[in-house]
Amino acid sequence: MADITIKGRLRGGIVGVGGEHTGYNLENVTIEIDVSMIENAQALDDKEIIAEGNFELKHYVERGDVWVFIAKSVTEHK
Repeated sequence: MADITIKGRLRGGIVGVGGEHTGYNLENVTIEIDVSMIENAQALDDKEIIAEGNFELKHYVERGDVWVFIAKSVTEHK
């Protein structure tokens, strides 16, 4: 599967019921993004970014199945 590129403002500090959330969203679009493989994710919080990766179906106990964008690379978009 080819990587997908998405762009938006990264917002951290998101919490879910029972901690069931990656902690990050892209603002103005409803995409939950997993940046756990990105070393400098906290430094990119609240910045315009370009992320490459793929969507995966993640199962949460409380929320059920949720499509999450798994970022393989993230760079600041200036």
